[in-house]
Amino acid sequence: MPNDEQVIRIEREDDEALIIGEPLALAVAFFTGDPSSVGEDSFDQLAGGGDASKIVLEDVRTVNRTMRARSPHKYWTAIIDGQFEWLTAIPEDLDLLELHDDEWAATNGNGLLDAAVDAVLGKGRGLAVGTKVLHLKRPRLFPVLDRFVAEMFGVNMPSAPTPQQRRAIGQQLVRAVRREGRRNIEVLGWVQQKLHDEANIDRPLVRILDGLVWFSHPAAGVPGAKRTLESGVKTVVWTDGSCNANGMHGRGGWAARIEQAGTVREIFDSAHGTTHNRMELTAICEALETLTGAIEVRTDSTYVEKCFNQNWHERWLRDGSWKGSNGPIKNRDLWERLFGLKWDGRRDVTFVWIRGHAGDPNNHRVDRLARAAALSAG
Repeated sequence: MPNDEQVIRIEREDDEALIIGEPLALAVAFFTGDPSSVGEDSFDQLAGGGDASKIVLEDVRTVNRTMRARSPHKYWTAIIDGQFEWLTAIPEDLDLLELHDDEWAATNGNGLLDAAVDAVLGKGRGLAVGTKVLHLKRPRLFPVLDRFVAEMFGVNMPSAPTPQQRRAIGQQLVRAVRREGRRNIEVLGWVQQKLHDEANIDRPLVRILDGLVWFSHPAAGVPGAKRTLESGVKTVVWTDGSCNANGMHGRGGWAARIEQAGTVREIFDSAHGTTHNRMELTAICEALETLTGAIEVRTDSTYVEKCFNQNWHERWLRDGSWKGSNGPIKNRDLWERLFGLKWDGRRDVTFVWIRGHAGDPNNHRVDRLARAAALSAG
């Protein structure tokens, strides 16, 4: 029988593994803390409560109001005015995760899913809003698939997908959710029963799974929730700092390039009255504050890398004096900030030194961004 030490293991589409710890605690936090699930007029409370035989304008309004969506009504006119054979063909109690494979095949489950995805996704009706509307109609069958869920399943969402790409990704992800839901069915069933018995919360298995996967994304979170995330997916961060007055206070800039779950983000900013080393430290801190899990920081700063890989920090912290061989440690405020981020239990951070200006395109990129940010400081 599952217990409080159970985990959910997701075999991602990119052959990596996502391991979600404390699924019951996470589920309770999500379903009692996220606006999509709290209150009589929340998305989860309204799911399955309308006309199950067709999509109406009120469904779109519900998604826009309860799920932070902004889907223009005009893009739904063709759906609302159309025929719904594809929807009425789906039994109202069809469950994505409960049926064994032979039972699923006998119901033509994949065919029903594909037809629904084909019908709903299109111009102005992306994966996130489309699956939210479908979940309202068949809450036991359709997961909510936004960018966070796609990324944690190892699927990279194009920045401007065509309708054909949206449909293909939607069909791929729904199949992946069924496959991984079946793999974790015992734990999910245990979480579902505990939610009912201990928190008076009733949610379909598929909603529990997509909620947990959404919550595991580093950029997501529920206020007050406690979570442990272990992921086979390593985030790689390149950082750099720049200052126009080496060793003195001047205009500075920092930058970080973050590669995570098939996506790339770049962050940067500027500062006055700073130094090169302060900008190096700031770049790393700013990047880590947006991340959890396994992280590899690649830096051309020996100042940072040797602190951890040669254990400089142990000498600094041994007696609380914050003194090195050359006297008091500079930038103590930023070092304390960095130590807190590295050791707060939410991250497994390693530092790798790379030679600056030696052919690494990502090192060159953050160098250019940091320099440009420094110039923008005015």
